[in-house]
Amino acid sequence: MVDQGLDFIANPEARAVVRQMLAAVVDHPTIHRNLFKYQRQHDGTWEYFVGQHHSGPAAFPQYIHLPVNVVDPLRVHGWAVADRSPEFKGGWYRFTAKALDWYRQTSGPTDEQVRAALGRYFFRLAQRYPNDPQPFDAAAIAEELGFEEPRIALQTLFLVGAGVLDDVGPKGAGMPLFYQLSRPDGFRWADSGFGSTASLGSSTVNVQIDVTINITPLLLAVEALAIPEELKREVAEIAEDLQREPTIEKFGKLMELGANVVTLVPPIARFFIDNGPAIQQLLQ
Repeated sequence: MVDQGLDFIANPEARAVVRQMLAAVVDHPTIHRNLFKYQRQHDGTWEYFVGQHHSGPAAFPQYIHLPVNVVDPLRVHGWAVADRSPEFKGGWYRFTAKALDWYRQTSGPTDEQVRAALGRYFFRLAQRYPNDPQPFDAAAIAEELGFEEPRIALQTLFLVGAGVLDDVGPKGAGMPLFYQLSRPDGFRWADSGFGSTASLGSSTVNVQIDVTINITPLLLAVEALAIPEELKREVAEIAEDLQREPTIEKFGKLMELGANVVTLVPPIARFFIDNGPAIQQLLQ
């Protein structure tokens, strides 16, 4: 995507996060408010959060960390101002019309458009191979659909969490993923034209009294990966925090890692599948 106009932020990762924040506000107004906040962390990074109208799945990877402060340059260049709404007391900012117009002029496909393209892809697979599930290959799908591989991985995880994709392959750590449209929600989604998944599954969720998260298979699978130790620790910290106090926002942190590190996609996707009932309960 073209970031011309946003080049007053030198860090490319920070520019990408600003675009993601704008995407959440502009493309998902029913989920997100035009509000965001940031906080300095003990490790020197900055944590970002975009306001939501209600609890539930976010269109922005909440609690994302950056090595730089992006709010100050946004304010200096007229892209953000402190929010003065009486219902929000301090620490909140909002994008200006200048920032919102820039995003609308330079943005590519929305997340919902990417998810719709993925839905059509899996529907074609169901037609071509009705009795022969195909292994999930994020790189091949990205090339076929014309999107970036991390975005394909992230939105696929979103669809798994929404209950419209099932993994029908052999279960277990290190085993490949075989996604297909779920029954009935996946095919109901197809019948609706691959629109919003927000209303799907509400009549079929088995609500439990307690939300229980099992992180052991995820930790074992990640420990076996050839990735840096600090990344393994980051996954473990998020998973342990999620187990202590399950929230959709914390599931979002794992989704974010899966989007940024393709090697993590299989174990994180498996984790979403194994904990599907808990995720559905939180969505409700």
